Amino acid sequence: MLLRREAEHAGDTIVKEYINEESGGKATRKQFQQMMRDAEKRRFDLVRVFALDRFISQGIEAAFEYTG
Repeated sequence: MLLRREAEHAGDTIVKEYINEESGGKATRKQFQQMMRDAEKRRFDLVRVFALDRFISQGIEAAFEYTG
């Protein structure tokens, strides 16, 4: 809810929500992998996360490794 409100306040369009129930330490998470495939196709230009450690537990530097 909070992220939706922030997006609305900023005037951003929510294209899709990727919700993981699995640990942030696993890059094999289905929703994470789908988000990365969609990112490769440039389906969005912004990702909002509730907490960075929920996105990727290895830290921000590791997140950029996925962007190749």
